[in-house]
Amino acid sequence: DGAFTVHMSGMPSERVDFELFNLAGEMVGARSCSFQTGTLTEAFDFGNFPASVYLLRGRSEGRVVYQKVIIQ
Repeated sequence: DGAFTVHMSGMPSERVDFELFNLAGEMVGARSCSFQTGTLTEAFDFGNFPASVYLLRGRSEGRVVYQKVIIQ
Protein backbone atom coordinates (compact mmCIF):
# COMPACT_ATOMS: atom_id res chain seq x y z
CA ASP A 1 0.00 0.00 0.00
CA GLY A 2 3.04 2.30 -0.02
CA ALA A 3 3.18 2.95 3.73
CA PHE A 4 6.26 2.06 5.78
CA THR A 5 8.15 3.22 8.85
CA VAL A 6 11.88 3.88 9.17
CA HIS A 7 13.53 3.18 12.55
CA MET A 8 17.10 4.45 13.06
CA SER A 9 19.52 4.92 15.90
CA GLY A 10 23.09 6.16 15.95
CA MET A 11 25.24 9.19 16.61
CA PRO A 12 23.05 12.29 16.89
CA SER A 13 23.21 14.85 14.10
CA GLU A 14 21.20 17.88 13.04
CA ARG A 15 19.03 15.99 10.56
CA VAL A 16 18.66 13.06 8.19
CA ASP A 17 17.65 13.71 4.59
CA PHE A 18 15.59 10.98 2.90
CA GLU A 19 15.15 10.80 -0.87
CA LEU A 20 13.10 8.25 -2.81
CA PHE A 21 14.23 7.31 -6.33
CA ASN A 22 12.39 5.37 -9.03
CA LEU A 23 14.08 2.76 -11.26
CA ALA A 24 15.01 5.46 -13.77
CA GLY A 25 17.07 7.20 -11.07
CA GLU A 26 14.68 10.15 -10.79
CA MET A 27 14.04 11.55 -7.33
CA VAL A 28 10.28 11.23 -6.74
CA GLY A 29 10.06 12.17 -3.06
CA ALA A 30 12.11 13.82 -0.31
CA ARG A 31 11.88 14.63 3.39
CA SER A 32 14.22 15.94 6.10
CA CYS A 33 13.86 14.70 9.69
CA SER A 34 15.44 15.79 12.95
CA PHE A 35 18.01 13.34 14.31
CA GLN A 36 19.27 15.39 17.26
CA THR A 37 18.45 12.68 19.82
CA GLY A 38 20.17 9.91 17.84
CA THR A 39 16.91 7.99 17.38
CA LEU A 40 14.28 8.27 14.69
CA THR A 41 10.94 6.68 13.95
CA GLU A 42 9.40 8.22 10.84
CA ALA A 43 6.32 7.07 8.93
CA PHE A 44 6.22 7.44 5.15
CA ASP A 45 3.20 7.00 2.90
CA PHE A 46 3.79 6.73 -0.83
CA GLY A 47 0.50 4.95 -1.54
CA ASN A 48 -0.23 7.32 -4.42
CA PHE A 49 2.89 6.13 -6.29
CA PRO A 50 2.72 3.44 -8.99
CA ALA A 51 3.52 -0.13 -7.99
CA SER A 52 7.26 -0.59 -8.54
CA VAL A 53 10.64 -0.97 -6.85
CA TYR A 54 12.14 2.22 -5.41
CA LEU A 55 15.37 3.11 -3.64
CA LEU A 56 15.26 5.11 -0.39
CA ARG A 57 18.46 7.02 0.39
CA GLY A 58 19.18 8.36 3.86
CA ARG A 59 21.98 10.91 4.28
CA SER A 60 23.41 12.52 7.40
CA GLU A 61 26.75 14.27 7.87
CA GLY A 62 28.51 12.42 5.07
CA ARG A 63 27.01 9.00 5.84
CA VAL A 64 24.74 7.42 3.26
CA VAL A 65 22.42 4.40 3.59
CA TYR A 66 20.26 2.84 0.86
CA GLN A 67 17.19 0.65 1.29
CA LYS A 68 15.07 -1.00 -1.39
CA VAL A 69 11.34 -0.18 -1.11
CA ILE A 70 8.70 -2.22 -2.96
CA ILE A 71 5.31 -0.60 -3.49
CA GLN A 72 2.64 -3.10 -4.54
